[in-house]
Amino acid sequence: MWSTAREVAAGDTVIIWLTRDQVQPLVVTPGKDFNTKFGNFRQADFVGVPYGSKVASRTGRGFIHILRPTPELWTIALPHRTQILYLADIAFITAALGLRRGSKVIEAGTGSASFSHSVARTVGASGRLWSYEFHEARYRKAK
Repeated sequence: MWSTAREVAAGDTVIIWLTRDQVQPLVVTPGKDFNTKFGNFRQADFVGVPYGSKVASRTGRGFIHILRPTPELWTIALPHRTQILYLADIAFITAALGLRRGSKVIEAGTGSASFSHSVARTVGASGRLWSYEFHEARYRKAK
């Protein structure tokens, strides 16, 4: 699902932590810049940096944190255009359904994939999640 490497590589999806209220996903693309109110960052400079690192802007006046995506961070980072399930709801639903490693789950309506990512982690490699999303833009974003 996500990179398990210790360090960020080109093409990895990372979570950029700007502030508690500003968290966003980013696909690391060398040759592109990432601009924020905290400064300008070359994405090529993210490659080889250990996950969890604090990275200074090119001017040195601001910084960001580069984090490995988790279902919890993914939920926080998503634009909430669909009915999103939060962690307390997800925990309740997975417990009520008895989901565990090896479970097989069918989900109707992937939406933001907040629930999907948590279910995929819960069922693990020996389980299976089938999810359907009819809205093509949401499907691409979730994928």
